Amino acid sequence: MNVQDASAKRFQFSHVVPGIDRYQGLIGAIDWLMMAGLVIKTHINANAELPLLAFCKESLFKLYLSDVGLLGAMVGLPPATIWQYQYGTYKGYFAENFVAQEFLCATSADLFCWQQYRSEIEFLRVIDADIIPIEVKSGRITRAKSLQKFIDLYSPPFHVILSGLPLQIDQHAGRYQLLLYMASQLRSPSILFSKN
Repeated sequence: MNVQDASAKRFQFSHVVPGIDRYQGLIGAIDWLMMAGLVIKTHINANAELPLLAFCKESLFKLYLSDVGLLGAMVGLPPATIWQYQYGTYKGYFAENFVAQEFLCATSADLFCWQQYRSEIEFLRVIDADIIPIEVKSGRITRAKSLQKFIDLYSPPFHVILSGLPLQIDQHAGRYQLLLYMASQLRSPSILFSKN
């Protein structure tokens, strides 16, 4: 059963449990999954201002699994395809899920992403009182229209791209291209992101 509306890319609660068609009816189940450590909740922010939580709707969020192995098992992805890097567009889901896991392990702070119209930044982190956009890329192309839109709207002091590409730091442009496995190092305060 597909419980996601492909056109809106939003989860439809009405398709999960017969008779329950609103978020309010599933709060207990979602909270239980979070407390059991099975899912990671990421708030969807529409306006990158502090405090981030003030600009989020309670019923709009992303859920990641607590382990990419669970994600692979749920979609029937054989482990060999991961080793061979042959799992198509699902690479992006795995990369995002991995970063969410790393953030959760590194800090107990709430996770946030940003969405506005068709633009999306996978994660926002508050580092030294600045809201920093973090783009996650699973492939070799690291350009992102959404990231540029966020930069144009909010002028963050720097931005981060997590990918499989080699480390590349351009402090003048405020661009930090880091390896995916460095995600857990993005906690505040950070010497890496010193403004001096």
